[in-house]
Amino acid sequence: MELPELFCDICLQLNVKRFASVWCSECGEKKCEECEQKHQVQKATRHHNTIAIEDFQLLPDSIANIRQECEFHKETFEFYCHIHYIPLCKCCITEQHKECTELKPLQEIVKNVKESVAFEDLEHRVKDVLEIVTKIAKVQHENRTHLEGKHADIIAEVEFVKTIVNSHLDQLKQDLLNQLTEHQEHTNRVIKSLDDMKRSVGAIRNELTKSKEHASDFQTFLYINEWDSKVQKYETEINAVEYHEGKIELTIELSLILEQIIHAITEFGVLDVSFSNPERLSLRKDRHGHLFIRTPNLLNRVKLTNIETVRIPKKLKTFPRNIIRGCDMLSDGRLVLVDMINKKLMLMDLNGTCAKYLNLKNESYDAAVIEDSLVAVTLVEKKEVVIIDLNCSEIQRSFPVTNRCFGIVFKDGKFYVCCDHRMVQVVLLSGEIFSTLSLVEPATYCSMFNDKLYFATQYLSNGVYCCDFNGNVH
Repeated sequence: MELPELFCDICLQLNVKRFASVWCSECGEKKCEECEQKHQVQKATRHHNTIAIEDFQLLPDSIANIRQECEFHKETFEFYCHIHYIPLCKCCITEQHKECTELKPLQEIVKNVKESVAFEDLEHRVKDVLEIVTKIAKVQHENRTHLEGKHADIIAEVEFVKTIVNSHLDQLKQDLLNQLTEHQEHTNRVIKSLDDMKRSVGAIRNELTKSKEHASDFQTFLYINEWDSKVQKYETEINAVEYHEGKIELTIELSLILEQIIHAITEFGVLDVSFSNPERLSLRKDRHGHLFIRTPNLLNRVKLTNIETVRIPKKLKTFPRNIIRGCDMLSDGRLVLVDMINKKLMLMDLNGTCAKYLNLKNESYDAAVIEDSLVAVTLVEKKEVVIIDLNCSEIQRSFPVTNRCFGIVFKDGKFYVCCDHRMVQVVLLSGEIFSTLSLVEPATYCSMFNDKLYFATQYLSNGVYCCDFNGNVH
């Protein structure tokens, strides 16, 4: 299809019509060759990325219409709120997001978004859904052909019996055919649903491809949640039982007692529907050895039981509320809690009461038990880990880490500390940095299990990753 000619937005303001040659997503304007030359050398815009106007026209409207300017304040978006999942200008922060603690520079968030794990996962999931829809649709089309062929067979058998007891069996014949029709209609509904789903998912794939090639990182990032929501809807639908019935095998059992047929038979026959070797197709993908299967209903099966309620004494609160960021358990079952906002390390008895506490001078985040009397605590802004003796409630020693530190775990004589800039630093008991693991996303908390490191993220993916001690995701 031939694309319409578009005019330069700058020239139009001067009442001049020149055909546009490029699109700048950061300016939100179409530019002709002459205006683009100035755009490339001006100090404020020389680093703007542009795309050919033909590529811009290939973008879906939902992507192309995303702008980098706040529609309320007419200022450029500079931050992203991880609490409300929206971009913000400076006025937005001042007026409506003063209390939001999860604000990040937008440039940092959208950088390399099309190479991110979230975008790659989305591409794989779209591919998986399309493949499974295609396979299931193939089976259902074969079912329809089989049912259409059986339709003639059933009519022939029915007509044979009908010659003997035609007047009594006419209605029963219709009842039987209605059963068959129901299966045909059901199969047609399933096929139509699969065709619709295949078209929709195919459209998403096209959007992903075009966005990856032509959209800005900002546009792509803002639309990831929309794509993810649609794909998750189709992932849920594709798990419906009716999509996994397998090949249909249909036979009929006719009642053959002819001398009693008029008085004893109340139905013409029963359709015996069976499915040969139904294949349950699961949504999964294997990337870097990582099996990815969405099972959203599993959480509904978990039944939580309250074992004990831990109550923080009011006298320990400098602020009206507590923010318990970290906790660990001693071998005797007592809990060590880290109150970030009130800057306290608390030791809680088995009955949920506070046995003792230690005031910390700096903002703390997480704790890891070394042994029954020693606990390591991360100090975020100080970029430091302190070792605390619980018996005397004193800091024994400390050691620095490279960046701001968050979650911590202690295993086999080593500390694993989650730090800024997508890294986990491995530190010996002596405080010497043993190694540094590079991660796919910034980590907040980490844990160890079966010689694997698990870490949680709270940025693009809000996920939990499993990796080896080289940082390779499993």
